[in-house]
Amino acid sequence: MANEVIYADLNLPEAGLAEPPQACYSHHCPRWHHVALRVGGAGYILLLVAVIVLSVCVIHSSKPKLETSSETEATTQRCRNRSNCSSGMENLIPYLKQHVCEQEQRRSTENTIYPSREKKCFLCPKDWLFHGNKCYNFFGKAYKDWNKSNETCTEKNAQLLVIREQEEKGFIENITKTKNAVWIGLQFNSRDKKFFWMDGSPLQKNMNSLVQSQHLETLANALPFEEPSESPESIFPKVA
Repeated sequence: MANEVIYADLNLPEAGLAEPPQACYSHHCPRWHHVALRVGGAGYILLLVAVIVLSVCVIHSSKPKLETSSETEATTQRCRNRSNCSSGMENLIPYLKQHVCEQEQRRSTENTIYPSREKKCFLCPKDWLFHGNKCYNFFGKAYKDWNKSNETCTEKNAQLLVIREQEEKGFIENITKTKNAVWIGLQFNSRDKKFFWMDGSPLQKNMNSLVQSQHLETLANALPFEEPSESPESIFPKVA
């Protein structure tokens, strides 16, 4: 019996072969875990949307300010020196002359058989007729006498017509053909029996036709000393 060997089967667990932990699958995870995941995911999505919306709002609200600020700075920079602003006006004047004044000159030339020899370009107020270096205007019969007509001229920074050149005389004769009478800056001195312009200078000999021609005889008669039967219109030029 002493040498007898006894065999026995021992079922001992092997070291290092322990059963791995089980992953948390749906049928093993608690219910609150699913709720937490869903709420967290929804929260992240809402947060992302909010960030995008705020970013867009900030960009749009700041863009006009940036544009306005840039324009203001540019304008300030241009006009910081008065000479820069003046140069801008100097560039505008030739443009106006080209597109406005030259067109007015062509229209004025078409309306008269006495085109002006002047090559200069001036801008006249609205409803004034350009010719030479002056602007002319006719005003209706509201002005019943020479003095009131003269006052109106002064108020408009102009004067009753004083003719100095033969060319201007021809221009006036042409545009007054259809008018019965107009006030001009010519006065008759009953003592000297002579005509004088309103500035005191005598009527030139080459202008005698102003009181001799039929359609301009009324001009000479339409003076304070000889009241016409009708209230004439006023014509007065202003230097452009």
